[in-house]
Order: sequence, then structure tokens, then C-alpha cells
Amino acid sequence: MPASHPAKVNNTSNFSSTERSHWFDSFIGTLRAHEMQLETQTATPQMQSMYQNLLSGNVENVILAGKQQAKEFFVTKIIVEYVTEIQSIPLTKLAFDHNDSEVLVWIQISDDDTDSENKLILAEAKVNAKYHDFGYHICSVIVETSDELPVPNHYQIIK
Repeated sequence: MPASHPAKVNNTSNFSSTERSHWFDSFIGTLRAHEMQLETQTATPQMQSMYQNLLSGNVENVILAGKQQAKEFFVTKIIVEYVTEIQSIPLTKLAFDHNDSEVLVWIQISDDDTDSENKLILAEAKVNAKYHDFGYHICSVIVETSDELPVPNHYQIIK
């Protein structure tokens, strides 16, 4: 986690010995369950790949998998939060795309709807304020109906 959020970093001394012991017991139990799944060939392909990388010491692939999981996590959180923020705003089109560190949004609103445009800008700012320090952000393009611009092909149209 970035150093700019020291309050979000958990200090293990904040947990009682019992809480810490319970966490480790649970963690070890999960590892044993995974070991059984690997031995009985009931583990998911993702789990098999993760443990193959861990057991073989393939640090690059472990980090790459973590990066992919983080991206999926943050992109999903950003989209859900953004859609929640804009749900009451009248839109004529809404589409999303994403890359390694940003969620791209294509929005079409009615002509001269400055109130909706201002609300969309504020929604983007709120989401960016929350996720920027994690290395992710949202970038929106707002067009009006009269612009007659098509949604770019790489975007997924939601509305």
C-alpha cells in the first residue's frame, strides 16, 4: 500500500494474541485444504497455476498473477462505484473499457444538459479521489447527442 495512507496499514500489535492465533490457524487450514485439492486434482486451474508458480519459485509469474488479480479487483470496484454514483443521472449512452491502470468511460448525454455533465465530472472526481493512491483511475469522455459520435469499438456498451 502506498506510504501516503499510513492509517490504512494494519499494525499487528493492534490485534490480540487470540485474534492473531485464530487468523494463523484459519490461514494454515486454508493452505491444508488447498493441499488436499491439489492432491485430489480438484483444485481450480487458477489455484493449480498459483501453487505451481509458488512451489517452483517463479517470482515473476507470482507477481504477474497478483497484478492481474489486483487489476480485476480495482477495475470492478471502480465501475461499480461509478455506476452507483451516476445511477440517477439521465444518460443516452454508457460504455466502458479498461487497461492496466484506468477505467475508460464513454458517456452520451442530451444536448446542453450541463447539470448532468457537472454531476458526471463530480462522480469521476469522487471515484478518482478514492482509488488514485492505489494506482487506478477513471477517465471519462462526455459527448452530447448532437455530436453524433459513435462509441469507439473497443468499449463495451452498457446502455
